[in-house]
Amino acid sequence: MSEEKNIPSEQIPQEQLTGKESIDEPKSSAEPGTEAEQTSYISNHTSYIQKDMEVHHHTHAAHGKKTWKDYFWEFLMLFLAVFCGFLAEYQLEHVIEHQREKEFIKSMVEDLQDDHEKLIQYSADLKLGLLRMDSMITILDDNKFIKEKGNQLYYFGRMSPRVNVF
Repeated sequence: MSEEKNIPSEQIPQEQLTGKESIDEPKSSAEPGTEAEQTSYISNHTSYIQKDMEVHHHTHAAHGKKTWKDYFWEFLMLFLAVFCGFLAEYQLEHVIEHQREKEFIKSMVEDLQDDHEKLIQYSADLKLGLLRMDSMITILDDNKFIKEKGNQLYYFGRMSPRVNVF
């Protein structure tokens, strides 16, 4: 009973306060009062607390035997929860795959642009190599050019066949 006397006055509803009592002045244990009055006050106070409490009841054997409808609804709720989880996971996977697809396409476009630039450079290198070989053949066709342009002939002979691999 000493625990019930120590209840703060803020928790006591206004309707339960009587006569001398106010919210600011809790009833002290030194004031006279019968045990019956104190017991009724405590029971009124606990019933007030129990009225406002929300309680979630679980299905236990103490509540009675479950019917097939209870099992059906529990199964249905569990099935729907798992099914919705699978749907959410599938949707997430779909979004991730769509993002990867965009990244792969972007990467492929960049690779194609790089390959196009390299192909243009490779084509220019081949044309330059052909021009050098033509110049070398022109020099080799005339004997007087061989002695005059020996350095160029040496240069064309070394540089013409050099082709970078694509």
